[in-house]
Amino acid sequence: MEFSYRVSEQDFREAQKALSRYTWRRDRKRIALWSVILLGLLVLWTIVHQGNLQLKLAIRRLLESGQSSLFGHGPILPISALGLIVLLVWIAGAGKREARRNFLKSSASKGEFAISLTPEELTIRNSEGGSSNVPWSSIEFWTEGADVIVLVFRSGVDALISLGRASEQQRRELRSMLSDVLPRR
Repeated sequence: MEFSYRVSEQDFREAQKALSRYTWRRDRKRIALWSVILLGLLVLWTIVHQGNLQLKLAIRRLLESGQSSLFGHGPILPISALGLIVLLVWIAGAGKREARRNFLKSSASKGEFAISLTPEELTIRNSEGGSSNVPWSSIEFWTEGADVIVLVFRSGVDALISLGRASEQQRRELRSMLSDVLPRR
């Protein structure tokens, strides 16, 4: 099977989304562990900040005085809330900024690509004259986003195949061939 494609910035965003779904599933236990550790540190800081090391008295004081004692007194609570909102907005835009930066730096964003799949290997050629033959054993898995397929190599590098110009028959054939030789995640 052979077809050609050109990679767009939107393809990079879609590939990033597809990979983040996989990494989220893989990393959620680690995220939960660090969340529990940070929550424990916050509770410990609250206890020490109040000058009381007895847990029952500290919890009673916290419940009696309300949420403001968690952050101290005065304007710190509104400033903390504003800082949290700014941080969340910045994090929400980080994915698009990273995809744009990766797109501009990547050699995959330049030129036209043609791929050829056989049962033994994947061959990728670009209009710049580069060519690479990759055995299936060097690819760990593949995942799919909207109009994009991402191949993740065992080395951690990923390759992007844009399906924007592929016909529905080519898409089905590509998915079928990939499913025969690689696991999908």
